[in-house]
Amino acid sequence: MKVPIRMLGIATSVIWVLLIAFIVLAAYSVTDLRFNVDEPQFNTDSNGQLVLNLPLIIDNGGYYSLKEFQISTLFSNVEGLEISRADTFI
Repeated sequence: MKVPIRMLGIATSVIWVLLIAFIVLAAYSVTDLRFNVDEPQFNTDSNGQLVLNLPLIIDNGGYYSLKEFQISTLFSNVEGLEISRADTFI
């Protein structure tokens, strides 16, 4: 009975070491993530609709890729009434 308990303790220790290593690497990888927002541009199209162009640059220098990235936009007026809401998946 001592051997299975000892093996269970070793397996638990290995899992904890791997989990802590993953958390440390993920936290370190986030430090290499850079966001840059360029100057917004406002234009109108042929239908008279306002077009907002906001260049967003994301530089991922970390270990893990950003395969599924979601950008949520919400436009509201001065009173806080929602005008438009959209989600973009990159």
